[in-house]
Amino acid sequence: MDPADRAVRRFLRDSMVARLATLSPKGVPAITPLWFAPAGKQVLMTSRLDGPAARNVRANPDVTIVFHAERRKTPRKVLRVHGHAVLRTDRLAWLRLFRGEIPRYYLALNTIRASLRDPGSLRRRIRYYAERSGGSCVIQVTLDDPQLLPLPGLSLGT
Repeated sequence: MDPADRAVRRFLRDSMVARLATLSPKGVPAITPLWFAPAGKQVLMTSRLDGPAARNVRANPDVTIVFHAERRKTPRKVLRVHGHAVLRTDRLAWLRLFRGEIPRYYLALNTIRASLRDPGSLRRRIRYYAERSGGSCVIQVTLDDPQLLPLPGLSLGT
């Protein structure tokens, strides 16, 4: 299946969390849930430069990402994608990330409703980002070999 395939694009649209699987410098597997922005045949995510996801990508850029399509009422499959990750800190990477993340997460109707019900949430979010130590980066993953797989726990006939 091609990363530009319509079914892959639709699955990414319906997913809210990318579960990024990496290997540490010592070869220990780790899974980090991250917000993401689809960008053609790539997925963009943000991380701290000194955080485990970025540290692991520096050690081994070959990663796997699993998407679950949380926006679907009854997701029956997951999308597993292998890819090659690169850490970026340039302005173009940040602009591409924000162009995808802002409407997806911050301007979504449910987010706006929740912010109106809890006006302090914006202040807490700003404080959270201000308290993060170290610089941030964009993890850019070029997608390769996407596969739609049955959701674990479901039989193939359902």
